[in-house]
Amino acid sequence: MGRHRHACCDGVNDVPALAAALRTLQRAFAAELTPAQAAAAAAGARARRAELVYLRRAVT
Repeated sequence: MGRHRHACCDGVNDVPALAAALRTLQRAFAAELTPAQAAAAAAGARARRAELVYLRRAVT
């Protein structure tokens, strides 16, 4: 049976390839998360609430 290897793990330069893959993943998350979601992931629910947008109605 053949052994499966990921493209990033060739056995020679594993560290730079894995670091590049991690940075790509981080960019993907940053592009898709709202500021409130990113704050929640980093510091919890209180930080998420601080980043939420609250719309205000005009006084009539």
